[in-house]
Amino acid sequence: MATNQLSRDTAQSHQTRRAAAVEIIQEQFTQANVKVLDPQEALKGYEAGDNNLDSDIKDDYNCVTEPPFDPRSAASILVGLFREFPRWKPGSTINFAAYADGYTEPGDAKFAALRLWEAAKEWNEHNLGVKFEWVGKLDEATFVL
Repeated sequence: MATNQLSRDTAQSHQTRRAAAVEIIQEQFTQANVKVLDPQEALKGYEAGDNNLDSDIKDDYNCVTEPPFDPRSAASILVGLFREFPRWKPGSTINFAAYADGYTEPGDAKFAALRLWEAAKEWNEHNLGVKFEWVGKLDEATFVL
């Protein structure tokens, strides 16, 4: 896709629209060398006992790309693309990736990714119908932290 906007043509398949979205994201952020964290690399230190990552971390962090929001607001979580609101069949695996950069401090990306991984791991232990898996490739991810 040559433009920086997604087509609103609903006749296109979900896969075609998703591929176009990933391409736009990659093109828009190429200059910034956007990369995602490698889960195996990030988990090495964590599993070796280096899980005291929360020292000196603010507990009210907002992403630099978003204004502060009221977490009680119905609009505080936005999911989907255009008018699509994804739902997954029981037994599905939802892949996520974590951007390596884009945080105020260098260690914040790893901190956030590990906290999401912990939450995903706990969710998966409860067998609630779908599972979450941390992947190291942007194009394999359903969502990116």
